[in-house]
Amino acid sequence: MCSDLVAANAIYHLMWHTRFCDALTRTPNKVRGRWVNQRAQDAFDNVCDKLKLTRERGLYILQDFSDMMCEICQGQGYENV
Repeated sequence: MCSDLVAANAIYHLMWHTRFCDALTRTPNKVRGRWVNQRAQDAFDNVCDKLKLTRERGLYILQDFSDMMCEICQGQGYENV
């Protein structure tokens, strides 16, 4: 018995791709992706606004940015973000 494994594989993947795309178009109002932590987003926006206002052009590592975020947001309810 001889079968075309490549063709069978292509048909299988096409079937699942079609099902996946159909599922996406059937639920246009459903929110997708990672959930948003609004408090963390607000804290991040505060840091970005501060950097824009001061026209800061420095190069930061993630720890620097995190420290700035904690410093700016301290006492504003963002301590546990």
